[in-house]
Amino acid sequence: MSEEKTFIKVSGACKEFDGKEVLKEVSVDIKEGEPRGLLGRSGGGEISFASHVDAPSKVGEVCSKCGAKLELRELNYWEDKDVLKEFMEERR
Repeated sequence: MSEEKTFIKVSGACKEFDGKEVLKEVSVDIKEGEPRGLLGRSGGGEISFASHVDAPSKVGEVCSKCGAKLELRELNYWEDKDVLKEFMEERR
């Protein structure tokens, strides 16, 4: 298995709103090319966390593994149940 380089690294992220802690010491390493998502209950801090992660965009660049041009996609799994299936089939 090849060692992928870290694309996004977050260490010890914390956030409070009106004295209520919504993020406490959140740490994550995301490797390049590794699909990820944030899931949680309503008010669990997913949007707070994502809004503080400043990932460099690679939209328009060519994938070094398959040669495809990288594109930005907004996925809504709640409205279109086929989106996840299509997304996973493209990865095979």
